[in-house]
Amino acid sequence: MIEQLLRDSRIAMIYEGTNGIQALDLVGRKLPKNQGQAMMSLISDIRKDIKGHDHYSAVMTEKALKELESCNVWLLMNGMKDPEEAAAVATPYLHVFSLTLLSWMWFKLVRSDNLVYNKLCQFFFEYQLPELDLHVKRLKKGKGMYFCIDDNLL
Repeated sequence: MIEQLLRDSRIAMIYEGTNGIQALDLVGRKLPKNQGQAMMSLISDIRKDIKGHDHYSAVMTEKALKELESCNVWLLMNGMKDPEEAAAVATPYLHVFSLTLLSWMWFKLVRSDNLVYNKLCQFFFEYQLPELDLHVKRLKKGKGMYFCIDDNLL
């Protein structure tokens, strides 16, 4: 039992570190590449896909997309002039980005008549997508919470 807990704690540290590295790469390298053309193209593709659909999944995907766009604007206004700001919000941004893409994928899957997909889609939109709001709030707080602790207290 102790061995399993130790192993799981090691795996969790690797997982968290890997997520952090991926988040920093997304915000610091991939997002600004070619003046953000890849992101703009992706957003355009998602919009085309959900346009004209009134299904709950399309409505929720549009909401997620608007939140992602607001985070992109926030990063552009704050992160480009202060690298610490961008780095501090990289992980919440990765979560917002991921949840938006998952929302789009569930929109695509729910259009089938597969009952299992429809139930899983409902679960995603009711229990997982609401986390998006938390990540957006964390992102828009910026680096303040990370740099408010006096170094002498550490």
